[in-house]
Amino acid sequence: MEAPALISPLEIASLISERISSSTDATSSRVGFTESESVPDFKMIEPTASAVESWIDYATNPQARWHLGFTRLDLMTRGLGRGEVALFFGRSHMGKSQVVFNAVVNSLLSNENSRILIYSPDEPRELIVAKLYSLMFGLNSGLVEQKMREGDPSLVAHIKELAAPGGHLDKVLIYDGSPTFEEMHQVLAEAETYWKMPATLAVCDYLELFGGAGAPDSQGVIAKAQGMKIWAKQNDIALVLIHQQGRSGAVGEASGLYSSRFGGEQEAIFAYEVYRQRDRSDLTPAEKRWHENSININLLKNKRGNLRGDLTYYIDPDTGRISEYTPDLEPT
Repeated sequence: MEAPALISPLEIASLISERISSSTDATSSRVGFTESESVPDFKMIEPTASAVESWIDYATNPQARWHLGFTRLDLMTRGLGRGEVALFFGRSHMGKSQVVFNAVVNSLLSNENSRILIYSPDEPRELIVAKLYSLMFGLNSGLVEQKMREGDPSLVAHIKELAAPGGHLDKVLIYDGSPTFEEMHQVLAEAETYWKMPATLAVCDYLELFGGAGAPDSQGVIAKAQGMKIWAKQNDIALVLIHQQGRSGAVGEASGLYSSRFGGEQEAIFAYEVYRQRDRSDLTPAEKRWHENSININLLKNKRGNLRGDLTYYIDPDTGRISEYTPDLEPT
């Protein structure tokens, strides 16, 4: 038997070149374009340069993010970006919604481009409007309603003016049904059509009441939280979720990240626990006076950095307005 003929180095180079050429041709035909044609419009991928641009914009344009209006917390988080989720949780009647509504009012008063959509199957629209107005001007909502009943014309005119196109209350839209994710899409589309500009924030109060029919257990709530995160990404909007805490931990103390009822915290970039120290059973008389009007906002999860903190604020018992403690607010 004859020995196989040896291939010269020149022929090997030629074969390699030919293989590379045919491979390139096959790849070109496989993705649907040739050398002479333009690159197609990809549907599923984006160049990494677009992520770099978004990162630079995030770092250099803080106005594009939503802030609570509580300086110490905002410095730790640097704001909530579009497509991101923040979770506020705590026991019932601890002030979760009150914290969020304070932040909504702070946003309306500080940024004329704020457009906020509130999904509230838990409370009717009228009640939320009353809370926002009272917080906006530091008023007791009960007294406001009493004056309305007495027929105060200037008060009624003022509220109507704020709700007229371009007014502060016109920059908030409230949907108080219990929507599916598809209906949430529709509500957002209509809101942006009404405003003729994108919404800057969506608020959901509270998580268990969303996403249509679903199991009221851990699997159901986690699925809803995951659906909310997808919804925020799809609609490129900052999203705040309010969520009921379970009964673990001592009343009036921080319970920790994993005490939120049935979970859901995994989907959030920021997680805040809200509680009132006045409910502690071991308070001294002096501490009782101090915490009678205090509220704690505990930043437990911050995926943007290692900064976290359990901060104590003053909550006005008359108006519900939340602020930093100042010497005149500190009990003697």
